[in-house]
Amino acid sequence: MKRAAWWSFIATGVVAVAAVAWLTPKGNVGVEIGDRLPEFSAVSLEGEEVSSADLEGEVVLLTVWATWCGPCRLEMPSIQAAYERFGDDGLKIVAVSIDADPNYRVKVEEFRQEFGLTFPMLLDPANEITRTLNTIGVPENFVLDRRGRIVKRIVGASNWDSEANRAMFEELLRMSE
Repeated sequence: MKRAAWWSFIATGVVAVAAVAWLTPKGNVGVEIGDRLPEFSAVSLEGEEVSSADLEGEVVLLTVWATWCGPCRLEMPSIQAAYERFGDDGLKIVAVSIDADPNYRVKVEEFRQEFGLTFPMLLDPANEITRTLNTIGVPENFVLDRRGRIVKRIVGASNWDSEANRAMFEELLRMSE
């Protein structure tokens, strides 16, 4: 590569990085492993406001999902299985639906019934959680320890009842604050 072409290539890369940095929302923290979960709130299907502060001191699987999401449909049975296995031991499941359809509440309730889900479902039709957590897709999952720190982040569906995830939940639930 000739010298002028090389410098042009470098300059283009610098401009691209600067543009991404400039366009990235400011203030979005706590979206990486080791960070604390940023503050957020959403309304439950039952109409109660739930905030991240309500999760303090708990081991949490937070999933951002939607009824129209195919991988979410595949993942939900394993989330229910993890909840049934560890819910009595203290595992909290928080499923935040980003459905925004005019009938989103009905669709989420129908989804819940279709899959026999018994864990809390929150509604976020304005997609505030996606901006707060700087998510890039659905489902996107965050596992929190009792200090509210993100210990695992997965973009895409996962088997939450797998041997590895069961071992992780067991270890986190054994740990005290």
